[in-house]
This record gives sequence, structure tokens and C-alpha cells, in this order.
Amino acid sequence: MMPLVCAPFLTSDEGGLHRAAERGELELVKKLIAAGVDKNVTAGRWRDTPLHRAAIYHHKEVVIFLINSEVDVNIMDAYGSTVLDDAIGWDDKVIIELLRSRGAKTREELESAKAQ
Repeated sequence: MMPLVCAPFLTSDEGGLHRAAERGELELVKKLIAAGVDKNVTAGRWRDTPLHRAAIYHHKEVVIFLINSEVDVNIMDAYGSTVLDDAIGWDDKVIIELLRSRGAKTREELESAKAQ
């Protein structure tokens, strides 16, 4: 049975996992994923993922947990930005290195590889 604390976060358009990742609420992120929330889900106007949000808001611990949970590190948002593109845009060297160590690529790198 799903913990009651998680229930309201499963139904909003923005997505509770997105909000938890954006706020750096690691324990809630863990609970939501354990409850079965799709860790690669896209939401909001940007159609971004919880990993995008954690990276944009510089929540290293959440980024580490999500990439260790085998999220898609190369998923793009509605504007074609990968999580690595966002981390580069915010000049977050720690998160850039974490993402690179797990095979994350920029949109340009993905498109270049696809063209070959």
C-alpha cells in the first residue's frame, strides 16, 4: 500500500517528483520512486524530467540518487535541452562531471552521433 504522504504527489500536472527534485527533497524523491512513480516522467510547460529539475536547482544528492536509479540521462525537454545542456548553462561543474561520468551528452553531441 502506498504511503499516504505520497498520494497527493502522484496526481498533479506538474508532478510531485518534479517538485521534490526541484526542492532537493531527497527523502521524498526516494519515497516517490519506491512507490512506483516513473522517474523519467516529463511534466510542465518545459516537458522536463525530475533529473532536469534537480540539476537546474543544483541538488547534487538528488542528481546522484536519480542517476544511480538508472534514469535516462540523455532525455530532452520540449526545447531539445538535455540535462547536461542545462548543467552547462548553469555552469555547475560538479553536476556536469556527475552526468558525464554516466554517459550524458549534450543535444549537439546526440545529434552528431545520430547523423553518423
